[in-house]
Amino acid sequence: METYDTLTVVLLMAMLVCVLVPARRWRTWFGVLLTAASVACVAHYVVERPRWQMWPAYWVLGATLVFTVVTCRPLVRRWLEAHERLGTRLRLVLSVAAGLLLGSSVLASWCFPLFELPRPDGSSAIGTRVFHWVDTTRRETHAGSSTGPRELMVRVWYPATESGTQSRAVYLENAKAIGEAINRGHWPYGYFLEHLELVSTHSLRDAPLSQDGQSYPVLVFSHGLSLGHAAQNTVLMEALASHGYVVFSINHAYDGLATVYPDGRVALFDTTAYEVNDPPPSPELASAEARLRDSLDPGALLELSRRTIQERPQEARMRRERYEAWSRDQRFVLDQIERLQAGEVPSPFAGHLQLQRLGVLGMSFGGVAAARTCALDSRCRAGINLDGFGDVAIENPPHRQPFLYFNHDGPDSNVVFMDLDQGPRYFIKVAGAEHLDFTDTPLLSPLAKLSGASGSIETRRMLELTSAYVRAFFDQYLRDEPASLLQGVSADYPEVTLLARPHESGGE
Repeated sequence: METYDTLTVVLLMAMLVCVLVPARRWRTWFGVLLTAASVACVAHYVVERPRWQMWPAYWVLGATLVFTVVTCRPLVRRWLEAHERLGTRLRLVLSVAAGLLLGSSVLASWCFPLFELPRPDGSSAIGTRVFHWVDTTRRETHAGSSTGPRELMVRVWYPATESGTQSRAVYLENAKAIGEAINRGHWPYGYFLEHLELVSTHSLRDAPLSQDGQSYPVLVFSHGLSLGHAAQNTVLMEALASHGYVVFSINHAYDGLATVYPDGRVALFDTTAYEVNDPPPSPELASAEARLRDSLDPGALLELSRRTIQERPQEARMRRERYEAWSRDQRFVLDQIERLQAGEVPSPFAGHLQLQRLGVLGMSFGGVAAARTCALDSRCRAGINLDGFGDVAIENPPHRQPFLYFNHDGPDSNVVFMDLDQGPRYFIKVAGAEHLDFTDTPLLSPLAKLSGASGSIETRRMLELTSAYVRAFFDQYLRDEPASLLQGVSADYPEVTLLARPHESGGE
């Protein structure tokens, strides 16, 4: 909780305790504490801004003010004095109810806190801006969308010059509009996002591009499916930008949490695009999956993927279509970045992007899409897949450029590419990590760990580890700076298991 909202709740709690004191002087202390709580709440409202977690506290304060005004009326006061025992019981009941409401405010603030992002460790200030790009060569096909062309919102983080006049960007732009749109179909889940508009980042809105480096290597990032969004890896994006990378993060419209367009339209996740109706896996396939859960045998895992594709044809077809759609989004963004570099699209980036040093990365579904893009597009000079796997990815052409696969502490499916790929490739498994640990999500709520969506590894440790290995990989293959982290076991990160084939070799 923040300073003034904490003070508001503490003063209201003290006021409730005061009400239960039998001595007649409770009214004096009650008035003092109520006044102080009101002042603290006004300060909270002005300085920290209101948020849904504090609604129960607002109700308690408002009801108490009304109750105080009513009980000060002579007629009501005389009645309470004539029925003192009843009045005491009434105060007790109301105080317990108010205490429970205040407790719910504290609990909600703990479950959905206003967190602080880790400070980036690079030397550059960070700027951020948003582009709205329209792919006129493709029609939007998602259910519930317009029949117009495919539209994407893309957020970019970059090394910036700090002038002192720019405001800091918030963690989730348009969070209130997104929350309201979600609530129209899935109330009250949208409220759980609205406070993210109050969380500040280390990035400066529309700050000037730093001229220190003249030109910068470029990265393109894609989020995860369903609940993913362009800002889900802000900690990683800021870390990379602080070290001199320009990072473009795509909001895949209708494929992630929500996309808000400049005219106010909100594109929510389209579940129909991902519906399949395959039968359950056969006992033989289920047995093979269980047996190979922790296998590092590429050949056995390749055969398992082939059997899965055979037994689940609808899912395989859906994934082929959707991975290709996401990859086309990425390749369209690569086209737009070339236009930025050439000055065809107004921006501060013209002439400052090193397109010969360009990498593509993504998390989960976005990671598999990144793998497909790098397999098909030679503009990708190096790629990273953060804990994404789809069996149909084995059908992609083998990577000839360097590629890194991250894996949570679970099935090692991406080991299959250690045999299939032909360029330098790396496989990293992080002990104690779960799927969502490759995003900022565990920072957003301690419920991520309580539910098992986040693993036993400490959240900030995991964020630091991910940033370190991602930057080491791109530094080595985009900047020609040898990275010791990729040489083998690291004393700094003993929770990492690394398999490496740093030299090109033939695939299957």
